[in-house]
Parts: sequence; structure tokens; C-alpha cells
Amino acid sequence: MLTITVLLENETSFENLTCEHGLSMLLTCEGKSLLLDTGKSDAFLRNASIMGVDLDAVSAIVISHGHHDHAGGLGHILRRFAQTPNQRPEVIAHPDILRFRRRTAAAKEEPGKYLGVPEDALALLQSWPLRLTREPVQLTESLLYLGEIPRKYPETQALLGEIACREGDDDADKKYKPDRLLDDTALVYVNGEGENRALTIVSGCAHSGIINVIEHAKIVTGVDRIHAVIGGLHLKGVSDAVKEQTLRYFTAQNVEILRGCHCTENALDGDARQKPLHTGDIIEIA
Repeated sequence: MLTITVLLENETSFENLTCEHGLSMLLTCEGKSLLLDTGKSDAFLRNASIMGVDLDAVSAIVISHGHHDHAGGLGHILRRFAQTPNQRPEVIAHPDILRFRRRTAAAKEEPGKYLGVPEDALALLQSWPLRLTREPVQLTESLLYLGEIPRKYPETQALLGEIACREGDDDADKKYKPDRLLDDTALVYVNGEGENRALTIVSGCAHSGIINVIEHAKIVTGVDRIHAVIGGLHLKGVSDAVKEQTLRYFTAQNVEILRGCHCTENALDGDARQKPLHTGDIIEIA
């Protein structure tokens, strides 16, 4: 059983919960609790408290990619666990969350706006149990971190936006280049047995392109059937052709549950499978 508790998303139907442009979800599976992303402030912590969700039991924090709306609250929860050194959860992420320290918005959007992991969190990570990897990681018997997603399908080109980044720590280095967001990843849950095995994809933002994410999950797990797609799908502002391509793919894959949220915006409106996911929602996948 996989239980997903949405601690933070762009919207909520609960008046006592805070929402912001970001994402944070608590995943409970096989006796373990894992945090996927932290939004961009401490709002996810406040929501967890109101909802009665115990974050002290979190054994790992997974950062889907190094953008401020997914890792902005990281410093808040690290400081919370810093008081109990023997209970510090491992942080699992792609190496680029540390390598790109000057990840900024493109000039034509919000020039110079910092989009990366906050400096306070980066400082804490220097002495934290940290697993930086491009490879898949087995989180529980049925739940996996997918690692770096190969970009085989062209939909990804429409999803990356116009973000720029600067590599290195030299302040004199003024060279910026398109940010390919190779650190973007997702989680996959494998449920069922034998021929009945199926995948539930839990995505932070899917900058890699959700089709690429799913196809990589199939390769990593050896399972072809897709039961559910949940999380940010980064379909905001993409062309109608990309939306149609994505929906055709979901149909061809016989996706049964579709819960797009955060950066999905209204792209899946009209699809009978789509049920938006909001702050405070709880999903159970058998």
C-alpha cells in the first residue's frame, strides 16, 4: 500500500491550510515515510502540523529537482532535524542540485531571480547524510527513486521553458546557458504481483517530459503497465500539440488514475481521468 499525503500544492479546498506555488508530498510505504519535495517555504511544515501528520518519522527526503518551489523549504526541515543528530533523514537527489548554485530565471522572464536551492539549505547539506546520484535508488521494496531521466522523446523540448544557469563558483564567470534540468526525476511505486504488476508514477515537475519519465520507469522496473500518474506534469504553457501528444500517450498506456497538479495547471481539463490534486488530499494506492 502506498499512501500519498499532499502537504503543499498550489491550491486547497481546506480553509485552514496554506497553499503556494510549489509541491510537497509525504509518501508512506511498507512502514517507511519519505518526503518528496518541500515547497518554497515552511508552509508544508505548518500544514503537516494542522493535519496531524508526523514528520519525525521521515527516513528520507527526496528532492525531485533543484528549483526553489520544490526545495525552498528544505532548510526549514533540516533545521528541525538538526536538533536530533541521530535521527537525521538522508537527503536523496541528483548531483546538480549542488553543482548549479546560480540557477536563475532567463532575462525575458524575471531577470536575475534566483531559482535554485536556498543558500541556508546548501550550507546544512555540507554536513548532512546525503546521497547524490544519477542512478535509481531502491527506497523500499516497492518504491524507487528513478535517477536521471533519459530524454528520448521530443516532448521534453517543449517543457523545459527558458531557464538559464551558470556553472561553477567563480563570480567572474558571466557565461549562462540553457538549463537542461538534468536533475529532474520522479518516484515509481510497483504494486501487484506477476502479470498484474503495475506502476504508479509520482512526479515532482516532470521537466524531463512525463512520457520520458514513464518510459524510463518501465525500463528500470521491467513493468509495462501504468496504473496511475500523480503530481506535477509541467504542461503549463505548452502547445496544444504537446498536450494532445501527452493525452494520446496516457490513453495508449491505459492510465487508470490521473492526478495532475502544481505545474500541470488546466492542461488536462476535459479529460475524464483527470482529478486535480490539492493541498490536504490523501491518496491510497493498493
